[in-house]
Amino acid sequence: MTVTVQSVVDRVQTTLQDTSGVRWAVASELVLWVNDAQREIALYKPDATAVNETVALATGTKQEIPTEGNRLLNVVRNMAMVEKTYTVTVVNASGNKFYIDGAFQSLVLEEGGIYTFDQSQSTNATHPLRFSTTADGTHGGGAEYTSGVEVAGTPGNSGAYTKITVPVGAPTLYTYCSAHSGMGFSATTSTRIGLGKRSIRLVDSAVLDAQTPDWHDSFVTGGAAHTNTVKHWVYDANNPRNFYVYPGVSGSAHVEIVYSLNPVTVTVSDNLGVPDIFATAVFNYVLYMAYMKDAEFAPNQQRAASHYQLFLSSVTGKGQLDAVGDPNAERRTSLAAV
Repeated sequence: MTVTVQSVVDRVQTTLQDTSGVRWAVASELVLWVNDAQREIALYKPDATAVNETVALATGTKQEIPTEGNRLLNVVRNMAMVEKTYTVTVVNASGNKFYIDGAFQSLVLEEGGIYTFDQSQSTNATHPLRFSTTADGTHGGGAEYTSGVEVAGTPGNSGAYTKITVPVGAPTLYTYCSAHSGMGFSATTSTRIGLGKRSIRLVDSAVLDAQTPDWHDSFVTGGAAHTNTVKHWVYDANNPRNFYVYPGVSGSAHVEIVYSLNPVTVTVSDNLGVPDIFATAVFNYVLYMAYMKDAEFAPNQQRAASHYQLFLSSVTGKGQLDAVGDPNAERRTSLAAV
């Protein structure tokens, strides 16, 4: 999003002939209404704030979208978290350094990923690799980072490693040698992505209920036995933040979902929290609220109603255009004709 809140406010103030913010205060009214408009857009057009995200599933069949979500739009596929092993060597390059797979380099570690730093090579002797949120760790005034970290063996000997399962929301990390300064590298953390696996199909719950009435039971056997690979998902429009998976989950399982995000609250110095294409809709909604402030005057009441209709037309009209341009529309028409 590149349209600024300030640019929308400027257009509104020009239209209202109140460029000094005397009648309609900027922060307490106009920007507040910008945020109201964004939430209305997400309500009427959930895909306006759609995001793809890999999420960890809860044990069992019932699942929930992230807390910042508004409603589920799709469950796409199973995902496997990254599991990678790096070979660590120590090389004297203007002082000893941890080399990763033969090079001194910074890494990007995905949330949920499992990364093993193999220190069995003999040059690692006396150089235990550790993590910190501070460059050079304890040598730089920081502390050891231990969340999700597992250490085994003695560096320089067979079976020695430092392993990290990157926690969700982990900060940028730095490796360091717990015995010597100046050896480490940075490891930037990124949101969980993973590797795509089996696709997941939407089905009617009535079908599953009829075929396998006990599919919600964690002790069910056969094809409905709970596992870590999902085949189908069930959605109830009356409960848009939750969904159910078949088979239910046992163990660690991740899927890629698409859901509508609740728009972030913006200030006058921010960009809009909805796509730029909705800037005109936001503009009209703010004018609607501004004229409603003086709705005791009939002309302003009419202006307010007019701008709200323009707002609705912009949002719902976008939905109609999306339907026309939907790449799947022709496929559905062809299937219906068969």
